[in-house]
Amino acid sequence: MAIALWLCAPAQAEVYKCEDPELGVTYQQTPCPEPKAEEVSEPAEAEEEVAEPAAEPAERRSVVRRDQSVEDVVAAEQEQQARREEVEACKQQYRDAIDAIDLEIQNSYTPEQRDYYLGRLKALTDKMAAC
Repeated sequence: MAIALWLCAPAQAEVYKCEDPELGVTYQQTPCPEPKAEEVSEPAEAEEEVAEPAAEPAERRSVVRRDQSVEDVVAAEQEQQARREEVEACKQQYRDAIDAIDLEIQNSYTPEQRDYYLGRLKALTDKMAAC
């Protein structure tokens, strides 16, 4: 009886998404190895590394259910990444327009134009929020 229950239980296989600087993104059934700490040979190099913005950590593990394939999970992640890039491009377009208005205000602003500029900035901000 216990064997029958064990066979009927839904199974989930865990697939780990690992990022390696040499291999790129890999998927495996075992947990990802811990990243190795890099040794710094000169203090000047350490200062340069601190000055660069830190990359956001990527999701390290994806669980693939029995009714899914790894390809489906990878395709879904790629679609989500493409959507994030599309949204960021949309927002960047409006940020650029807002920056152009800001530059215009700095160069030729008069108090009479205040409402005009505020209206343009509000419209662009609303469009950016809609991305």
